[in-house]
Amino acid sequence: MSGNTRQTVLLGLFTAMALVLFVVDLRFTIVPAFPGFKLGLANTVTLVALEFFNSKAILMLVAARTVLGSLFSGTFLGPALAMSFSAGLISTCGMLYGYHRLRPKLSIIGISVLGAALHNFTQLTVAAYLLGSTGLYDYLPLLTVLGIISGTTTGCLAYYAGSKLTLSPGEYQVKA
Repeated sequence: MSGNTRQTVLLGLFTAMALVLFVVDLRFTIVPAFPGFKLGLANTVTLVALEFFNSKAILMLVAARTVLGSLFSGTFLGPALAMSFSAGLISTCGMLYGYHRLRPKLSIIGISVLGAALHNFTQLTVAAYLLGSTGLYDYLPLLTVLGIISGTTTGCLAYYAGSKLTLSPGEYQVKA
């Protein structure tokens, strides 16, 4: 199998894993007082993907996961898709920056917390724009705490999952 075909197949598998975790995440309310709060389990796959794919492939993974996830959750072409898509891309760009520029000073857990914080801030900004109200920023301190919790959780899961993968360089070489 050529390197390009292998990358496409692996990217599809990573996207499928992320979608499964997205659906699992949808089914659980972690904090009953905050029904919209999710751990962001699908982000675990994105964090692991940092080790295997280039930036373009990771952005494609997040875009595909977000659009397909909105189809699965019934929010396609609604405000939730706009919030999720923009937040997903901005947080992924932040995680890519952290991975390529701040490591090893910033661990995968720190990169995950950075992504969670950017995701929450971007979603809040898009929601404030759509509603025409800056009053939503009153939730930023709470969302920051929740982002630290979810980012730490997914970062720990990604660290554990990444430590269990055994793809040798001879088997898989697509990272540019």
